[in-house]
Amino acid sequence: LTMLTFYATFSEVCETEQDTVFLSNAKSVCDVVYFILGFALVPVFVSMGVNIRYVALMFLPLSLLMLIPMFMLKEKSTKEGIEGVEVQKSDALSLGKAIKYSLKNKDFIYWMCTAAVMNFGLQLFLGGINELFSSTGLNMTVVMASSFVPVPFTLILYNKIVKKFGLGFAYKYILSIFSVGMIVMFVCTQIHTLISPTALTAIAICGGIFVSFAIGAFFSVTYTIPTHLAAKEKEEKGISVAPMYFAVQGLFEGVSAGIATGFLPILDIISSYQTNAKTSP
Repeated sequence: LTMLTFYATFSEVCETEQDTVFLSNAKSVCDVVYFILGFALVPVFVSMGVNIRYVALMFLPLSLLMLIPMFMLKEKSTKEGIEGVEVQKSDALSLGKAIKYSLKNKDFIYWMCTAAVMNFGLQLFLGGINELFSSTGLNMTVVMASSFVPVPFTLILYNKIVKKFGLGFAYKYILSIFSVGMIVMFVCTQIHTLISPTALTAIAICGGIFVSFAIGAFFSVTYTIPTHLAAKEKEEKGISVAPMYFAVQGLFEGVSAGIATGFLPILDIISSYQTNAKTSP
């Protein structure tokens, strides 16, 4: 609920599309930071023998950063109405109406299907890398750093592509380059016994850099597109459905993440079966 409220402010505080893109990119960089903390830095503390409970306590104060918007968003309360603006109670949008408007927007539903597939692939990457590290012996911190650290710089390139060629072309670009990174990671699992650990790490880092060109953009579009659709809906029909858009998107992403999480053990069983079949006389 806290995050839905935060995401809903995007369409309220951003006056132009450029503002929305900037805020979405800033949020993407913050997302990358907490992924680095979770997937790269935390394992370092654990490997040093630090109890995971102490690690959690160390990062707990970061949750206080969520209070920042409370002090930055200065708006007059609409509870009693704002001077010069007529507020009609009949315009209030109930939960049922919000869901109805969300599901009737074909552009939004198309985006939900796209976002679900995209999130499925992203979750396969985030979950599959654990299998990659466990089966190949790669340094998790180094490879994850190559995937997330370059993101602020790759977002600059992504924004230039959006401005020059449009969002559709840019989205195809990030899907293509993410596929290349995933293929490189898959190749690492197949050749790790044939080459030296140093060469394997170098190849994995290259794959991580390819993935970094897409990860930040993946996060950005999940904020930019629903915000744009909500702003368009508000402009055409005078209704604000941004919170419901993000709620429905969260549902689609949760379902796709659950399917991806359940899909990984199946792939692991298939991989183990193939390995046993090759080694058995």
